[in-house]
Amino acid sequence: LMIVIKHKNIHNAKSNTGGFTLLELMIAVAVWIILLTGASRLLWYSTNVATGLIAQQEALENARVAIDALSINIKMADGITLNTHSDGTLIQVELRQIRPATHENPGGSRSYAFSYARGSNTLNFSGPGNQIAYHLSAIKLILSDDHELIHITVTTCESLGEPITLTTSVDIRYKNLTIRR
Repeated sequence: LMIVIKHKNIHNAKSNTGGFTLLELMIAVAVWIILLTGASRLLWYSTNVATGLIAQQEALENARVAIDALSINIKMADGITLNTHSDGTLIQVELRQIRPATHENPGGSRSYAFSYARGSNTLNFSGPGNQIAYHLSAIKLILSDDHELIHITVTTCESLGEPITLTTSVDIRYKNLTIRR
């Protein structure tokens, strides 16, 4: 009889060890899977948002560079030749500066050009190898009716999210203006 009681006590000791049942383990694993899925989706979403914001910031910066380069150089120029499509989209703008001859610049005057390449969506300075801004879907230079302002509009590419359009107006301080269409 004593052996049976010990056997009964041993059996009771094993059943009270505090382990998890299979059902409890399956529920715990299911909860972890749900939590990890939610966390991974949150990480994926925040990464996509950050990538989109970086692309938009880069596009905005390129549009600013294009507008600044064009407006500063147009303000400094003594002569300009605009070569645009009929809607004002830039093909090329040639700028001339008439300056006294110096040791560094014996000829005095200098000419340079900006051109917009539609295929590569870039604004180039004095040649196709000198890209100063990219990811631009349109650059428009439109002369005001009184010929005293040039309106510059730069639009970024749609591939970087929603297109961004920047516009500025530049005073023309010279009367030596040629427009070719």
